[in-house]
Amino acid sequence: MAVQYDQEHFLVTFGGNTVGGHEQWQCGLRFDGHGALPDVVVEAGFNAVSVEDIYREVALLIQNGMSGARYDQHTSLEFAKLAWIKTDGNYKMDAREYRSHTVGQMTSTMTTPPQLAVAVSLWSGTKIGHANRGRFFLPMPNEWASAVDATSGMVYQAGVLALTGLVQPMLESIKGEVATVQVPAQLSIFSPKTPKSVAVLTPSHKHVTKMGIGRTIDTQRSRRRSLPEGITVWTDLDLSG
Repeated sequence: MAVQYDQEHFLVTFGGNTVGGHEQWQCGLRFDGHGALPDVVVEAGFNAVSVEDIYREVALLIQNGMSGARYDQHTSLEFAKLAWIKTDGNYKMDAREYRSHTVGQMTSTMTTPPQLAVAVSLWSGTKIGHANRGRFFLPMPNEWASAVDATSGMVYQAGVLALTGLVQPMLESIKGEVATVQVPAQLSIFSPKTPKSVAVLTPSHKHVTKMGIGRTIDTQRSRRRSLPEGITVWTDLDLSG
């Protein structure tokens, strides 16, 4: 059994590099709103979305100058992409992509520590059923490396509030770009049925109504796996005895 969603939808992805290009980051946001609209109407809405404008909204986050949430030149944004996803998880048609190169503006001799990311949590406002919560991972702002409370191991609240004040308008602006007259898309949490699903018997989705960023710095497994091994010297082992 393949992935099964309850509705066709739009998927926005964006990402780039960090740690001086040794590590990659990518975020994904799903937007519903198609419902039973004819394909010709949805296609018109799909083609009306400016992927370049989506890129520019994310670039504002990477280039921000707000103290406590700044990125340095070692973190970059390289692309934004819009895809039309079928209920089986495959592309309905070729994705649309915009590529450029935008780096953070903070001058620093210390790069963002590898493997670490900031989890942005999304919530539908409900607790019953599925598709209540989702999240995506942003690169960790450079300043967070030196803004950790030694007694708790968590980032100071001021840095969290600064980044929240940037991510909120970014999400609202991206929603404004994806939503068109043809397709009034809404940022949503999708709970699909997958080959590994146990609890999800029927796929579903709900609109996002709240977002939050915690004080914990997360280690994202996929980012950790993307780092090069960095082995420069191999040592012989004598295992014959």
